[in-house]
Amino acid sequence: MNILRTVGQGNNIKNILRTIGHGMNIMNILRTAGQGKYIKNILRTIGHGANIMNTLRTIGQGKYIKNILRTIGHGANIMNILRTVGQGKNIKNILRTIGHGANIMNILRTLGQGKHIKNILRTEGH
Repeated sequence: MNILRTVGQGNNIKNILRTIGHGMNIMNILRTAGQGKYIKNILRTIGHGANIMNTLRTIGQGKYIKNILRTIGHGANIMNILRTVGQGKNIKNILRTIGHGANIMNILRTLGQGKHIKNILRTEGH
């Protein structure tokens, strides 16, 4: 379980990561605090877990940001509290709401390459 606290509201957003099959498919369901809306399929690995599809609906705008996250190579499986499957490494600050919860910072370190992808998710406006 990943509990993210949105800045400015102080509410808790529980981040449910559920691996499907051999732990390669991941369903992420986030319930935004105060609105009760669900954001589904934020992280979904495709094939051998190399490609990650990210569908995010920004709060208040309702727009979708697709295919923002894409890791290259194998072993890009992500599970539970920012912990990679099988290696036990931590991926920190993957989802962090900034300001009124509209801006989102996503830092993802792809396995096997150790490269950082910063500021991939950033919504504009309130």
